[in-house]
Amino acid sequence: QFIYGTQESSARAYKWVLRKYIPGFRKRIQPSLRSYRYVNGKGWKDEYIKDFAEAFWHAFRCGVVHSAMILDYGRISGVDKVGAGKVVSLRRWGAGIREVAVNPFRLSEKLEQVFDDYIERLLNPANKKQRQKFAKKFYRSFGKKLTP
Repeated sequence: QFIYGTQESSARAYKWVLRKYIPGFRKRIQPSLRSYRYVNGKGWKDEYIKDFAEAFWHAFRCGVVHSAMILDYGRISGVDKVGAGKVVSLRRWGAGIREVAVNPFRLSEKLEQVFDDYIERLLNPANKKQRQKFAKKFYRSFGKKLTP
């Protein structure tokens, strides 16, 4: 929310940040994974997951927030299941079962790196646009005005 400058949680912003800062999340899933999503007033609808950013948003973020669990096609796995140096990959097993495997240790390292880089950008007075987004979000969240 602070990087993108949104007032509240946004699927678009969440996936944008993943794709921009963690290259593994840009990779397409071919063919798309089929899942489901509840649409208020319209019931359950098919959802086709086309890349790893969408998969992480849907299976991990939405699964945990809305269902208190990671959805059925998401897995937390170590390097032996995801692959050396990878944050995320597609695993196949059994009779055509596919799942999105995330290495939590590698993801944590990448997120720390993204956060450190973000703080460096904020500390640079020449980066006015990013500082303005931060100040705006800070004011919305805490009611305190900052000078970007």
